[in-house]
Amino acid sequence: MTYEALSRALAYASCLTSMTLFATSMAIAAVNVGSLSPPGACGPTACTTLAVQADSLSPGLKSGVHVQAVATSLWQRKI
Repeated sequence: MTYEALSRALAYASCLTSMTLFATSMAIAAVNVGSLSPPGACGPTACTTLAVQADSLSPGLKSGVHVQAVATSLWQRKI
């Protein structure tokens, strides 16, 4: 067997091994993502409740006066 043929065979084997390892790792990652549960011990309604409560974290931005004050402050600083 010539050196070129042996080198080509090793290159193909290396490429096939790399592709197989990549496909295996992607399959394992897909299984792990599919088996994730919601954060904590909450059901689907508890996570929705948390999302609804997150809207009330910034009540100042709902006020037009506050928005205008922030805009004026940023405009004066040229940010």
